[in-house]
Amino acid sequence: MDDERVLVWVYGTLRRNGALHDHMTHIKAEWVSDERLPGKLFEAGYPVFVYDDEAVSSVLGEVYSIPTVDLAYLDHIEGVHHGMYTRHQTTLDVGEVHYYTNLRKLSHAIHVASGNYFDWVGSYLVEG
Repeated sequence: MDDERVLVWVYGTLRRNGALHDHMTHIKAEWVSDERLPGKLFEAGYPVFVYDDEAVSSVLGEVYSIPTVDLAYLDHIEGVHHGMYTRHQTTLDVGEVHYYTNLRKLSHAIHVASGNYFDWVGSYLVEG
């Protein structure tokens, strides 16, 4: 059995109490830490992270350790094969992490200035 694991940074609906967090439970994701990445967060009917290593602002997310084989599962959930999101990597204090960014235009998106998606969707959180 493959015991290799990788780190994934999630910032929206895959976070704890997010609408899609059950997918993280399904793949036996293990929470590592809360971390911020440089960039901006937008709400476009779904969360959109724009990475910018020179940004003054940052976005709050959670780092999880997941089985390496489940990156393909998260790619499916994020719509990578349909051109919705793309997966990238960057380095944080906890190690090399994978993260997703949206590929579609943001002309109708609203900037979430706090960088915390739950500040925007507060009432839509799943209690648990």
